[in-house]
Amino acid sequence: MSEEEAKCCICHLEKVKYKCPACLRKTCSAKCVGRHKLQFECSGKADPTKYQPKPEIRPETIQRDYNFLLDVGRRIDLSKRDAHTGARAMFIGDHNRRRQFGQRNDVEGVVVTRGVNVRRSPIGMSRSKTNKSGFDKRKNVFAWTVQWLLVDEELNVTAKAITHRLNETAFLGDSVPLKPLGLLGVSDKGENTNGEAEERKQLHFYFKDQKHPKNVTFTKLDGSCTLMEVLKGKTVIDFPDFYVTESDTVSFNVREENATDNDSSEDSDSSSDSSSSSDTDSSSDEEDISEEDTDVPEESSSKHIPVPED
Repeated sequence: MSEEEAKCCICHLEKVKYKCPACLRKTCSAKCVGRHKLQFECSGKADPTKYQPKPEIRPETIQRDYNFLLDVGRRIDLSKRDAHTGARAMFIGDHNRRRQFGQRNDVEGVVVTRGVNVRRSPIGMSRSKTNKSGFDKRKNVFAWTVQWLLVDEELNVTAKAITHRLNETAFLGDSVPLKPLGLLGVSDKGENTNGEAEERKQLHFYFKDQKHPKNVTFTKLDGSCTLMEVLKGKTVIDFPDFYVTESDTVSFNVREENATDNDSSEDSDSSSDSSSSSDTDSSSDEEDISEEDTDVPEESSSKHIPVPED
């Protein structure tokens, strides 16, 4: 080997230490290796699929081809294993979600649990990933993930907060996180300007039923009720959203919690009254008919009855 071949092909000063497997150029250091890749646009990796003439085949060439075939086989095995594991994880994930909520109505795509209709969003959606709701076996209660939305009078969201694993027996007014929503007044010295209990009493809660997505009517909730009481018979998407306001005067449509119950009870009372009146009318008609029947004289028989002779 001549002196020029023994020196680095980049700096031409130091002796060679490295040989590139792709372009076979020789360098002296890692810095020169990087420079040679930029200068000659070399990848630094030998192409295992490149044709090698028979006279150029050497033992290292055969070893390289052997390693290439091993790598191909390893990649195929990994891809099969990943496909099997991914499919199994997807199945187990869906199965666990069914166990997490309860019975599922496949016709409507709704899971009914603890008296609440839960519409499940597709797996992989951000709302589905955020949901941590499930049954707490240790406490024997259902724990909800709850999203709190602080809104103004025009229903503009000013702050959001999410509470995980909130027991269904917890009271609505006591569960709202004041500090994340910026509701707990704090002075410059770090002291609370208003008591936490007083702050909670001034809050008003609303709920939007997701049974009809185009529904624009909100239900006003009682903060002294539990989550189980306020969610019973309602429909949510994965987990409930509660709208919180500091003012009682709002511009969006609001109805009271038991307005529909009163209406339904009135309807049932009116229907019962109508049915009872119809029953009395029908009974009176029957009595009139029976009286008319009694007034009708019996018809005389025209058939001659023979008298036996003695």
